[in-house]
Amino acid sequence: RAAVGDDQYRKVVESVGGRVWSWERDSGLVPAPLYIRHCLLAAQAQGPAALHSLTDHTVLIDRKTKLGEWLEQAKADGVDVLAEGERQWEALPENSPLRVRFGG
Repeated sequence: RAAVGDDQYRKVVESVGGRVWSWERDSGLVPAPLYIRHCLLAAQAQGPAALHSLTDHTVLIDRKTKLGEWLEQAKADGVDVLAEGERQWEALPENSPLRVRFGG
């Protein structure tokens, strides 16, 4: 969104009927902890600006909730998404293709 601007983003979303990946805004779809771990590690490696961009400019399927807000709410609800992603990572078999894809 930040790369193309708000107007262009709206045009793209409108062109697909207001939906992304065919999921409705109210579907409740949330990111997988293993994937969020991967994204957070990659952003952290790039520095504070990248991490801020990820957490403050990435929104969930509802197009309102920022990733950082969702992570904070999950933590307040007793769910550490990053720790869960780490547990999922450690549970992967050594030869899992996900180890290559989400290797951090």
